Parts: sequence; C-alpha cells; structure tokens
Amino acid sequence: MRRLALIALAAFLPTPVAFAQDQPRPRAPELAPVILRPLPTQTINLGLGVSATIEIARRFSTIQIADPTVLDVVAETDRSATLVPKAAGITSLNILDENGAPISRLLVEVNEIGPSRIIIHNKALLTSHTAYRCSDSRCEYVNEVTATEPYPLPRGHENTKSDSTNRDLTPRQ
Repeated sequence: MRRLALIALAAFLPTPVAFAQDQPRPRAPELAPVILRPLPTQTINLGLGVSATIEIARRFSTIQIADPTVLDVVAETDRSATLVPKAAGITSLNILDENGAPISRLLVEVNEIGPSRIIIHNKALLTSHTAYRCSDSRCEYVNEVTATEPYPLPRGHENTKSDSTNRDLTPRQ
C-alpha cells in the first residue's frame, strides 16, 4: 500500500528537469524597431518678446503646435505665418497641406533672453549676472540678475558692503 501511495505521489510531482530541457521553449516575440517620426526638418531659436515670420514654399492649410503655452502662430497668408513666443520652452510645429500631408516639421526653442545671448557673470555672487543680446554689429542690454540670498565670497575676497544682509562668511586665516 505504501508503494502504491509513492507511485501516486510521483504522478503529481513536476516533470524532471532533464525532460523539461528536452522540450523546446516557446520563443518570446521579437520587439519591433521604433522609428521616431516626425523628425524636425529645421530648428528655430526665438526669444521672448521677439516674433519671427516664416515663409513656406508650398501652400499650407494647417499648423499644429505641440505645446501652445510656449508658442502661438498667426497665419499671415497661405504661405507665411508669424511665430509669437509666449513662454520659455521647446515645442514642435507640423505644417500640413490641404490634404493633411506634412510639408515641414519645425522644432522651436524659446529662451527668456533669445538667440545670440551673452551672459556676463560680473557680480560678487556667482548666481548674479548681466545679460546682453548681440547681433553682428551691436549688443543690446537685456537685463541684470542679482541674487537675493547672500552667498559666501571665495577665500581671499573681502566684502565691500556694510549692511547686515551681505556678510563675508569666509573664514579668516
């Protein structure tokens, strides 16, 4: 009786490892390659407060904006549009013809200062700076950022201000 119980128990045990290795394993489905579409055909850099007009060689009927909080587009004609920056960021534009076929794809980057900006760290605090926007012939003052929190000056520098908010915290030797 005991032998019969062992044989019955053996029937419910998992199959031996050697038997499992003899069986072909089911193949996992291969992953399909991913192709990023649409790839932008051109990149445009804009600054806040500075619009730009684009001209397209073919007639368009639709311009899709991926992030309308960054950029607005005003159609001037069926071949030109004005890009109006709204906030700093990056967005893409898809320009489509009357059949919905893509004509062009643009990547638009909007900066707070704009293209050709120069930032000069000319203050005692590294987080403070003066910004300029430059062209081929001249530079234009944009803004100046002064840190509100006092930071310790590098060793060897002395503080020239006497108010209590800007103290030289550099240890003396």
